[in-house]
Amino acid sequence: MARKVFINYRRAQNLKDAQLLEKVLQKYFGSSGVFLDTSGLEAGKSWRDKLKSEIDSSAAMVSLIGKDWVTAADDQGRRRLLDPDDFVRFEINRAILDKIHLMPVLIDGASMPGIRDVPYDLLPLTDQQAMLLRKETFDDDATRIAEQLKVLMAQKHGVSRTVLAGTVVAAALAGAAVPLVSMHLGLLQPATDGVLLKALGEAQRNTREAESALSSAQAARDGAYRQLQDAQNVLTQVRNQAAQSEQRAKTAEEDLSRMKAALAAAQAAVAAAADRIKKAEAELDAARAAEALATDRAKKAEEERDNARVASGPAVKDNKAGIEGRANVPLTAVELAMLKPKDRFKECEHCPEMVAVPSGRFTMGTPEGDNTGYSDERPPHEVTIPKAFAAGRWTVTIDEWSACVSEGRCSNRSPLEKGAGKGRYPAIEVSWNDAQEYVAWLNGKVGGRPYRLLSESEWEYVARAGTQTRYFWGDDIGKNQANCDGCGSRWDGTQTAPVGSFAANAFGLYDVHGNVWQWVEDCWNETYKDKPPGLKANGGAWEGLDCTYRVARGGSWSGNPRDLRAANRGKYLPSGHFNYIGLRLARTLPSAVQ
Repeated sequence: MARKVFINYRRAQNLKDAQLLEKVLQKYFGSSGVFLDTSGLEAGKSWRDKLKSEIDSSAAMVSLIGKDWVTAADDQGRRRLLDPDDFVRFEINRAILDKIHLMPVLIDGASMPGIRDVPYDLLPLTDQQAMLLRKETFDDDATRIAEQLKVLMAQKHGVSRTVLAGTVVAAALAGAAVPLVSMHLGLLQPATDGVLLKALGEAQRNTREAESALSSAQAARDGAYRQLQDAQNVLTQVRNQAAQSEQRAKTAEEDLSRMKAALAAAQAAVAAAADRIKKAEAELDAARAAEALATDRAKKAEEERDNARVASGPAVKDNKAGIEGRANVPLTAVELAMLKPKDRFKECEHCPEMVAVPSGRFTMGTPEGDNTGYSDERPPHEVTIPKAFAAGRWTVTIDEWSACVSEGRCSNRSPLEKGAGKGRYPAIEVSWNDAQEYVAWLNGKVGGRPYRLLSESEWEYVARAGTQTRYFWGDDIGKNQANCDGCGSRWDGTQTAPVGSFAANAFGLYDVHGNVWQWVEDCWNETYKDKPPGLKANGGAWEGLDCTYRVARGGSWSGNPRDLRAANRGKYLPSGHFNYIGLRLARTLPSAVQ
């Protein structure tokens, strides 16, 4: 009975983890009892044959799953798991087909992939109980893995072949990706019709049976060809030595006849398998036709829904991105509840474009050991943002501000005139009081009071976008990441840049560092020492008895890189007008948005 353990892993992600685990397993199964490919396969050899041989001689496979295991992509940006020639996918599929024990191991907090995350031939992996392998408890975790492998390898079989069929059906019923069952791998949208799902399942089963029969028949045919050639060689030798033995020539001729008969039988089996494939393809075509019919029905239903909405009020246009690309009309509560993180929307022609931001927690302020921070950025403290909200994709532009000015609701203080692309520059020389006028005008456009300035906590939360570094891209300012005096851009220290001139952060927001300071709602407080616990729990604005000064965040084109840090704070009079301060808006969303 095979006693080898095969370690399956993705080299770019988990080579070090695999090597450390190999050393522990070798203590239990010996150096020859563990297979780990760390240097690649021998040139000029078939990698499929080599891996098949190693897996076929193994009793169990350990599959290391890191945090990016599902999303790992090749140089063209395609997901590697969808490539039939991907080493990781090939090895796991081979283990499933060989019915050897398959143990998924989750590395440092990685999640177990679901049926929607893997191609159909790896679906049995999602049914296996995973083990954990963590840096802080590596030796204990590796020991438990080895002990569990000993128990599994004492059992007769691993993953049953019937698990694949059952898991594919479960995946289809759950709306997961399943194959179109052709001569290549692919994904099928979840069927909306029970008849379609049944037809697809039957077509998949017939195709797999036909492909298996074809593979067996082709192997038999190839074997027959090789045997026929051997017989012909024997016959040639016998004829060249006819004087020595006529009986040997007669025997060779009889062998040749038998080989021809075997070849004919193999060819007949190939023809029968081809017929079965043709029948399966016809069934698949029927299933695709049923899918097209279901799609047409869904499209008609969508058109009827849009017509009904047109009849009852302003239309909201959908596109492939879902909520994104909405028409310039206020969103309903239902539509707002459909928003997902990073979805974008505009609620009027000149309204700022907004981006949905998820709820979460982060540490606000500068750590005590960071000498780039100021005293007003301390003490660092944890803040909870309990509800999702929307933030401006970038700061309010001159075009957007001018719409308020043209209606007589906002002051025209921006020194940049429109035209020649100036409308895409940020509005500046806007006081905190001016910003409140703009918010009031915008809320009049959409009804209610959903628009507002961000709180200081919300601003730092969206600027960090899940990071705790000085800037969302790291601790160093780098080059051409932002606009400031020393940021390495073509606008440095001279003027503002058009909004969106630099890369967005993980929340989909632009210009959170540099270009212009951005007003927030809070009154100025000298430190966070006396910050109320309630504000730490809900991320709200810190209003106080003394609001002589208000807070601005983000740094500007005229400041140095230290001013651009996510934790840095600015103290300004609310009536002041400066050519380096603008504003970014927030919008309150229903609590259903996650």
